[in-house]
Amino acid sequence: MGEKAFRLCFYQILVLLFCIQPVFAFEDFVCPIGFDCPVEILPKVEFLTKIYAEFHDHQVVFGDTRDPSMIYHVADENALGRQITCRDTYSRKYGRKIPDPLKIQIQQLILQAVDELRINQATSTLLLYRPEVLAKKLLQLPDEELSLDHITCFHGRADKMREGIIRYQQYRPMIEQKLKKAGLPDELKYLPFIESAYNPHAGSKASAVGLWQFIPETGRIFGLTINSTIDERKDPEKSTDAAIAFFLKWNQCFENGQCSSWPFTLTSYNYGPYGMVKAANYANYDYVYMIENYDGKRFGSDVRGYYPSFLAATHVFSSIEKHFGQNYASILPVPTGTLTIEQTYFAHEIAHQLCLDLEILKALNPQFSKEIWSHNRKIAANSQIYIPLPILDSDVDELGELSISYRVQFDPMPIIPIQSIPLRTQMNQEPIKPNAKLTPSQEKQSKGLLYFFKKLF
Repeated sequence: MGEKAFRLCFYQILVLLFCIQPVFAFEDFVCPIGFDCPVEILPKVEFLTKIYAEFHDHQVVFGDTRDPSMIYHVADENALGRQITCRDTYSRKYGRKIPDPLKIQIQQLILQAVDELRINQATSTLLLYRPEVLAKKLLQLPDEELSLDHITCFHGRADKMREGIIRYQQYRPMIEQKLKKAGLPDELKYLPFIESAYNPHAGSKASAVGLWQFIPETGRIFGLTINSTIDERKDPEKSTDAAIAFFLKWNQCFENGQCSSWPFTLTSYNYGPYGMVKAANYANYDYVYMIENYDGKRFGSDVRGYYPSFLAATHVFSSIEKHFGQNYASILPVPTGTLTIEQTYFAHEIAHQLCLDLEILKALNPQFSKEIWSHNRKIAANSQIYIPLPILDSDVDELGELSISYRVQFDPMPIIPIQSIPLRTQMNQEPIKPNAKLTPSQEKQSKGLLYFFKKLF
């Protein structure tokens, strides 16, 4: 074979190696197209797949920081009668961080199990979870490596994820449309599962809120209004627009590096983009080297595991029926409309005029504060309110002088042109009391939707 022919063959093999999406061993995992799936992080992805789909919320899984396949113990908080803290808590009495007592007991069991294994090479009676696999790996570790520093724990999330799947069906079509329009990968719709389990009211200790868990500073940077009456981080549609703006800005930035950009872009969503630029430069844009060696401020286990968490969520929720055993596809989203009010109104006034139960209006509009729903403050003029279209369509002929604009959010219903709908003049007269009763026909009409939304939210 000539030198030119050899080079051509060599380059063709390289193209095939880098372009074909690899299929990995565990549970039919396929790397999403356009994303990088380094072999080094796949054990972590497999472990997190179990956390999301196998272990319940009341179960706590104790494992090893170096090898996620090493699961030492699965504790049940219900059986123990208390909550287990995975993070070490600071003790003023001792002046240092103290691990959970169960974590100390597990270390003692590991040491006893190793002693048993060294006497009887077969197995140990103390190893309950996958003892054959764990025994082989424990024997390879020196005594100094069997310390508390390498024991970690995770709470199961399968129950929370089941609830999130129901909420996901409501928001999925809207998010899919927006991602497609922006030219972003469809798999990003699975990110809110690890952020909030698709709960718009979810919050964190870092003051992050909403489906996409924006902190106030980042939310305002990307155009979200946050004040005493409205927090658009909880608005599913507007917070999705902000998340898309973040991905478009920072993925383009990381694409300048000679590497796959999504591991860095998604990790920056958790760690912060400016800190991620510093970490990426430190590792010369080598993602695996970065998560294994970078020791920057706040660059902890949550940050290192964020991209593997996303891959695990993509694997689990792209085949929901397989992992959760139910036909969630039968849950159809409720078509909603967007109303733009021209004047200030109390929430109960709008609900009454639309023959809509206030709880349904509240469930569809998590962006408004308690001040709005307790009737202490009015909804500001030009605010957008989401309502279910069946209620709007049924009352369209009876509405009055206020102009209301609405449009359909979800497929397969067609986009309805913005219309000006007159609202009954009754709204412009004396305010309706919050406890005003609906007529029998109005109550019957809203009963079914109220039941659905209480189940959904």
